[in-house]
Amino acid sequence: MMRRQRLWFIASIVFALVNLGGEVWAAARWEWVHAAVHGLLLLVGVYGIWRFAPKRAASY
Repeated sequence: MMRRQRLWFIASIVFALVNLGGEVWAAARWEWVHAAVHGLLLLVGVYGIWRFAPKRAASY
């Protein structure tokens, strides 16, 4: 299961980076609706990164 979680974590990072680049590109071309869609997809990618990030062991 850890291997699958790691793959989703990496996929989420790639997804977020692609959408960050797409957002910057669309904003540079003054396509604000297009940039907003990339912004929303970026938030989905960040949620995936948070969700699939390796968990830390509890320390006391």
